[in-house]
Amino acid sequence: MHAGATVNIETRAGASWLATAGPVERLQLLDALVSRFNHDFRTPLNTIVGWGHLLQQGPVDPARSRHVADVIARNAHEQTLMLERFVEDARVILDRLPLEPATVHIDEMIDQVMARSSDGAKSRASLRVRIDSGGAAAVDGDGRVLQRLVERLVNVIARRALEGAALDLSVTREDRWICLSLTTPAHDAGWSDADLLELRIGTLMAAVFRGTLELPAAAGLATLKLQLPEAKRAN
Repeated sequence: MHAGATVNIETRAGASWLATAGPVERLQLLDALVSRFNHDFRTPLNTIVGWGHLLQQGPVDPARSRHVADVIARNAHEQTLMLERFVEDARVILDRLPLEPATVHIDEMIDQVMARSSDGAKSRASLRVRIDSGGAAAVDGDGRVLQRLVERLVNVIARRALEGAALDLSVTREDRWICLSLTTPAHDAGWSDADLLELRIGTLMAAVFRGTLELPAAAGLATLKLQLPEAKRAN
């Protein structure tokens, strides 16, 4: 963890960081992403290779064979998802992400996020949602990409939550902005290198929607604020 990182997290990963980030910073971010992908991809790959080697040794009883097939299929699926996310993140960093524009209804998107929340996020913090936007909240953009962004932020902040603490997600309308705020009591004051990588990519993803990711410092809390322009048709 970085001592005192909460104090200047906005300049290290949020909208303030994006304001000064240039091609060099993007390449450094891409290099960090490649390094992490290279490390993470090897775990399911080693599992597949290991079980495949077992099958090559000779006959395996049917029950054992079914188990091996399930393990290989599960790890292959994990690798596929990992590769898809890596490609999408790399395109975000290089500003080459293909989009499918649409009107995204925030309440429906959040329902999908809650249904797909990772086991890691669920085990540390329960997600409490409050939508107080004075009517149906919607933004213009790619719904799949926005869902991925919010899932990323939920998982990042859940990793810093105190064991058993609730993670509050509130949606408000401020002028013509839709604001999604995530807050939880934090177990420490620092952000890991993995968190900073996720937040910097999240900041770039927010910019895809012409929005911002703000990371205000708050004693004892981990908090993130995603601001997105309200959908034109919702105005």
